[in-house]
Amino acid sequence: MSGNLYANSQSPQPPRHGVNAILNPYDEQDLHHDDHDDDEPHTTTSSEKPKFYMEKLHCLLDDCPSDIAMWNADGTAFTVLDAPAFERRVLPLYFKRIKFDSFARQLNSYGFKRGKKRHGHIYEFQHPQFRRGERDQLPTMKSRMGTPDTQETLQTRIDQLTDVTETLKAEVDAMKEMLQMLLQKKLMKAKQRQRTASRDE
Repeated sequence: MSGNLYANSQSPQPPRHGVNAILNPYDEQDLHHDDHDDDEPHTTTSSEKPKFYMEKLHCLLDDCPSDIAMWNADGTAFTVLDAPAFERRVLPLYFKRIKFDSFARQLNSYGFKRGKKRHGHIYEFQHPQFRRGERDQLPTMKSRMGTPDTQETLQTRIDQLTDVTETLKAEVDAMKEMLQMLLQKKLMKAKQRQRTASRDE
């Protein structure tokens, strides 16, 4: 595949084949949910989302530059060779608002085994039913921890709470520092008054 798809890391464009033929259960439903009536039937049910998710993962691996992620030699596992580039340049083309750690957790929820981290940013993922060119196995894969969008939403909330916690901690530290300065000033003034009183005596 040509490198045009991933050439612009700042403004990635959807791939011209593969994923365009697949319903995106995040972007198509979640992004435009408010535009539909509550009683309008959804195209993708929660039980179908694992299949669509794995089909998109197949497309991702088929289109991804081999220096970022690729199947292993026998097609029984795939390796992410550059996790930061994978998160920045590849994931946004297929999954909405997702970090690499969230991506790895979602794969774990489907029973993928992640190999030990090798050489900084290299990770390997393997599932007995996820093989190169064998998409007929996808319908039997089930999430052990809920649908991917649920996991992504929970992770987003966790990240938000983490940011709030860090902000509050910084504010508390600043207040402690300010309080310490005020106490020191009061102590200095008290000592000055004491010295002045001693001289007057």
